Formats: sequence, structure tokens, C-alpha cells
Amino acid sequence: GGHPPNRDGLKWFIESMWDKIVQVKPELQLRITGKWDDAFVENITNKYQNVHFCGYVDDLATLLRNSIMIVPLRIGSGMRMKILDAVNCQIPFITTSVGIEGLVFENGKDCLIADTEEMFVANLVRLIDDIHLQNNLIQNSKKVYNTNYSIDVLTDKRLSVYNKLMNTIR
Repeated sequence: GGHPPNRDGLKWFIESMWDKIVQVKPELQLRITGKWDDAFVENITNKYQNVHFCGYVDDLATLLRNSIMIVPLRIGSGMRMKILDAVNCQIPFITTSVGIEGLVFENGKDCLIADTEEMFVANLVRLIDDIHLQNNLIQNSKKVYNTNYSIDVLTDKRLSVYNKLMNTIR
């Protein structure tokens, strides 16, 4: 919550999209992890239904089971570990073009990408309703993860960098 891109993205999602989504899917629950300041939490939970701030969780996989991760980032840079967490926990995710920067997941194949409020809402509702799409995104994103971001792949990449450095020193 202290990271401006996260705060901006969550605020954008809740203030411009959450009510529209709950009108179509009133049973939905939005669970938000991490540390958020008390005033922000109180403001959001008083204004919007079915929004829950969970704080830090010991077992993210259990919390994420049977869910969809949203990563509505509009600003910022760097690798989005939350997306890799979603893939690792075998849940589909929807994000923005900014949210996917630095990662090689493809829209419609491995995830859903939406940069406008209308597209984000439409894609999220579509994803909720389409279990076949959910399963395809989960399977495809896991392949991308295993090819590009697994411990073994990243270890090999790091070792390759070290070897190149050692060869230039010799």
C-alpha cells in the first residue's frame, strides 16, 4: 500500500470498476493483501461492498485458491512478482500493459490485458464466467513460467552471466 503504483492501481480499480463488477456479480469478493494504511482501508471498506483487506498472509496459495488475480497497474516499472505468484499458484490473471511490462506473457493466450476500465470489467466478467478460458490461461502461463522464470531457468541464466564475466577477466 505504500508503493504508489500499487495504491494508484487499486484506487483506479475500486473507484472506477468495482461497483460495475458487483452489479453483474454481486457474490464477488475482492481480497487485497499487503500492508495498507488504516485511513485508506477504512475509506474503501466504508464505501464499497465485498472488499476485504487481508494484510500479510502466511499462505498465499490458500488465499488465492479458486480466484483470479487482478494487477491493474497504470504506472511503475520492474518485474511484477505478483503475476509470477499468480502463475505459481495456478490462477489466471488480468492486468494492464504496464502491469505486464518486463514479462513475456501474451494477451489472450497466457493472460488477459486491458488498459481501459471498460475492457478490464468486460474481460474480468468474461474470465469469471469461462472456466475453459481460465484453464487455458493457467496452463499456458505455467508453460511460459517454466520456460522463462523457474528457479532452474533463472539459475542457469545467472550462471551464464557469471561465466561470461569470468571469461572476460581471464
